[in-house]
Amino acid sequence: MKSKAFLLHGLLIAVWCAQSPAAPAQPRPLSNSARDLLMQGWDLQQAGKLQEAVKSYRAVLREAPSEPEALYLLGTVFLRLNDPGTAAEYLRQATNVRPDRADFRCNLGVALAMQGQLEPAIAAFRETLKINPGYTEARQNLNQALAELHSQHMKKS
Repeated sequence: MKSKAFLLHGLLIAVWCAQSPAAPAQPRPLSNSARDLLMQGWDLQQAGKLQEAVKSYRAVLREAPSEPEALYLLGTVFLRLNDPGTAAEYLRQATNVRPDRADFRCNLGVALAMQGQLEPAIAAFRETLKINPGYTEARQNLNQALAELHSQHMKKS
């Protein structure tokens, strides 16, 4: 699949959805050390030190394997590293733990779209919009994925 522009982190880079510009919400119940590692990972991610952020998030997951923020943030790091397959694995886990989080589901759609899995991506974007109908990036990503799918079908005709 040709690289298409989708919105992630409010940047036009590959297909991402906005993430809160503030630090991630403090999950519960994490130990102080795991919470510190989560915040350290966030700071490293914001500074562009993505491999170091991966190490911090994975350390959190060793203590709390289903910690949704660590799963989600790790998924967004892998999106930025252009590894949508790994990103999708973590984002799917995060979405399973917190199906109510539109940002989790939207970024899962991004990861799927980046892999050329347009129909599952479209489904993820639609689910995102059910959770949050005003989610601009999800709507834009949905429209982009629908246009790409239509283009693919036209080429086959």
